[in-house]
Amino acid sequence: MSEGLAAVLSRHGRVQRVVEGTQACLGEALPALVVTDRHLGIRSDGVAWGGVPVLVVDAGLCGREVRRLLDAGVRGCVHSEGELHHLDGAVRALMHGARHLCPLSAAALAEEVVRAEFTPREAQVLGLLCDGLDNKTIAQRLGLALSTVKTHVQALLAKSGARNRTDIVTITLRRTTG
Repeated sequence: MSEGLAAVLSRHGRVQRVVEGTQACLGEALPALVVTDRHLGIRSDGVAWGGVPVLVVDAGLCGREVRRLLDAGVRGCVHSEGELHHLDGAVRALMHGARHLCPLSAAALAEEVVRAEFTPREAQVLGLLCDGLDNKTIAQRLGLALSTVKTHVQALLAKSGARNRTDIVTITLRRTTG
């Protein structure tokens, strides 16, 4: 893996690979891009390389970790288990000023977003949606106005990223049975 990583990075010019033991300060001639893993040079207050874009290549990046890295200033994440062309695409994107997530990192981040916290009332509405009840019946069961139930359903859709009520039920049932 290390040889494949080095080969891809060598095609892109001023890319500095930071591995254990490499100084966080890279000297006067800053590279165009730093490639590292999630443990090296990533602090809670930001990345250690100032304005140089940082790409993290690491195994097992969960959605919470991808979010933490992006919040710290990392410009891209690639799972080391992914294909080399994903790394190549990420390097090209970051060298042109864009952000980039490989498909595995994007999926992990999306799953984290879908797991957004629901209010207790939204959770009740979601449970009744999963039971196949319509808005009017949910309103009667919970003693709510129909418009309030519709508002909760819209909030559930927005928080989960679901397209419609069938989609949110499918997502929820997959999570509880999978």
